[in-house]
Amino acid sequence: MNNADNLWKKLVTAAKQTPVPDPGAPFGFSTRVVARWLAGGKPQPSVWELLSMRSLAVAVTVMLICVGVNYQVVEDQFTNDPTRAVEVVAQMAE
Repeated sequence: MNNADNLWKKLVTAAKQTPVPDPGAPFGFSTRVVARWLAGGKPQPSVWELLSMRSLAVAVTVMLICVGVNYQVVEDQFTNDPTRAVEVVAQMAE
């Protein structure tokens, strides 16, 4: 235990002697931030961003078409009328 106590005291002493880092921003950081803000230019989207947004639009369109085509079947699943379900199954069997 004595060895552990000595090691702990050495560690605490070494930790007390370390210099405290400066919490300030790097040199020129505020100047760059203000310059970008004053420029007011909006960066152009990358090719990947453009393709992603177009793909999202296509996916949403396909989803809405699928929901529109299958709305009747989905709506019938939440009703308690079994005759309609029998009619849908009969139509699918034809």
